[in-house]
Amino acid sequence: MARPRFKPEPQLLPETKRLALLIEELGISRREFARRLGMSPSGLGALFQRAATVSVVMAKAVECEFGVRHQWLLSGQGTKWYNAWEGLRPSERWLLKMLSRQDHFSLVVQVELPLNLAVSFFQQELLRLQQELVAQQLGRHIVMKELYDWQQNIALWLRGDWRDLRQELSQNSDMSTEVNSAAPGLEEQSSPRQWQTARYYYMDITVMEETKRPSLEAVEFGIELDRAWIDDRRQQLHERWYALSDMVQKCLKEDESGWLSME
Repeated sequence: MARPRFKPEPQLLPETKRLALLIEELGISRREFARRLGMSPSGLGALFQRAATVSVVMAKAVECEFGVRHQWLLSGQGTKWYNAWEGLRPSERWLLKMLSRQDHFSLVVQVELPLNLAVSFFQQELLRLQQELVAQQLGRHIVMKELYDWQQNIALWLRGDWRDLRQELSQNSDMSTEVNSAAPGLEEQSSPRQWQTARYYYMDITVMEETKRPSLEAVEFGIELDRAWIDDRRQQLHERWYALSDMVQKCLKEDESGWLSME
């Protein structure tokens, strides 16, 4: 009697069954599933052929790649699909709600909060660069002065961008603006288009990857803003920022670092 071409899979453990059903639900081959997890097809096949258990490491890899909660895969308990919202702290949830509320179209939410968050981002990055210099005993290097200048002026520069934006962009809009006295220093006579442009500009400048810029979603959501203005100002700021970063890295790599000493 001829031997069967394929050995039938033995009785699978519950978690391995869930894994098999998940692959079927995703509509991809086991080879593709293995590739996306960084496994060999034979390694994944052995998991089913030997009725082996799904490891915690593998379950977490499945969660990262396919959005299926590793707890569900291992135990069958809880919700199946991962919800990033569940992993946020209450303060983070509050902040996301406040920044994403479309029904609260105010100067504070659209301009002031993103501006302050952008300032905070650059302040933290500047502090990190300063710490790198201090760690290499370069705390009194002349490049520290450049970092201090940025630290003292970044808020003024970014607030100046808002003033320039109001002057350069027209205020043609049929939408009414909400006067919000809780935003001192930001002029009240501005249009929603300017607010949205400012909002996405302050988000975009904190993202260095071109393909991950928040403003790319504007078209998808039908948000009216001036992409050309954002692109131009972001490029100007990033050119200065990269020049500063390069200066710090060059300083860290110099063999004779004292020749630019501030003393």
